[in-house]
Amino acid sequence: MQPVIHVVDDDLDFREEVVEALKGEGYLVIQSGTAEQFLDIFDPQQQGCILMDERMPGFTGSDTLAKIASWLRIVPALLLTGYADVSLAVAVMRSGAFDVMEKPFSLNQLIVRVKDAVSWNNEIWHKYANDVRVWSDIQSLTPREHEILDLIIEGQSSKVIAGRLKISARTVDNHRVHIISKMRAKSLSDLGRAVARATALFGEGGISPTMGKTWKSEAAS
Repeated sequence: MQPVIHVVDDDLDFREEVVEALKGEGYLVIQSGTAEQFLDIFDPQQQGCILMDERMPGFTGSDTLAKIASWLRIVPALLLTGYADVSLAVAVMRSGAFDVMEKPFSLNQLIVRVKDAVSWNNEIWHKYANDVRVWSDIQSLTPREHEILDLIIEGQSSKVIAGRLKISARTVDNHRVHIISKMRAKSLSDLGRAVARATALFGEGGISPTMGKTWKSEAAS
C-alpha cells in the first residue's frame, strides 16, 4: 500500500511548497486548508503520515490530533507550529503524535521526519499484521453490525440485543452469523478476544459516514 501524506495548513504557499517536495520523494500527497476539510477525507486505514499545522481557522492542529487519537491510537502525525512550548509539545506527544516540529525548518528536515514517521507506522502495522487485519474488518462493518458486535462482546443474548435494538431475535441471529463470517472468527470467544486486542492496539477507528460525522461533531465540542 502506497503511503499517503496529508498536508493540513491554511498557508497556501507553504502548503504547496511542501506538497511539491513530498511528491518529488514519490509520496501520494493530499492537501487540506483546514482541519475540517481534512476530517472529511481522512481514512485511518491508509498508512502514511499527517502534517498538521497548529494555528488554523477553525479547529487547532493539536485539538484535531487529540480527537483523532481518541479513535485511532497510532497516529503518525507531525504537528507543525511556530509557537511551540513545552506544555504544547507534551500534550501533543501524549495524544499519540509522532513529533512536533517548530517553524522555521528546512524542507530537507521535514522530509527526514516524514520518512521516520512513515517507517515507524509501517513497522507497527507489519509487527501486528493479524491485529491490523481484524481492525480493518471491524471498519468494514455497517453501523447496525457495529451496534450488535458491541452488545455481543458485552455478552448479551440475542433476545436482549433484539429488545434493545427493537428488532427480532432472528434478525440478530442472522447478523451474528454474518459478523462472525465477515470478521473471519472461529467462534464468539475468538471474535471477542480478537476485537479486544485490535482495538486496544489501534483504537476504535471510524471510516464510515456515520463515524466521520461523529469525528467532526466531537471535534467541535
